[in-house]
Amino acid sequence: MNLKYPNNNDLYYFIDWDDGSIEKWLGPYSSGQEVTISHNWSEKGKYLIQAKVKDTNGLESSWGTLSVSMARSRFFNNFFLRLIQQFPILQHLFNLF
Repeated sequence: MNLKYPNNNDLYYFIDWDDGSIEKWLGPYSSGQEVTISHNWSEKGKYLIQAKVKDTNGLESSWGTLSVSMARSRFFNNFFLRLIQQFPILQHLFNLF
């Protein structure tokens, strides 16, 4: 996130990751400062991330949303692909290629 607030107040971020995890008012961060916040989901699926910001005067934004889909882990996908490459019969059994 990189928000520039008109009066340069410091900012706080509130994030709901839609899996029961919530980041409550992270900050303060300087107005215009680039902020990177990451999250890992333990299950695959679709999630609706919601976030809002407030300044040091307590003024809050409305909620912003972002829909994301989490696939199986990269490790699992790579392992499965290597397994299929080593045993071509699996390709035929699963009709993959």
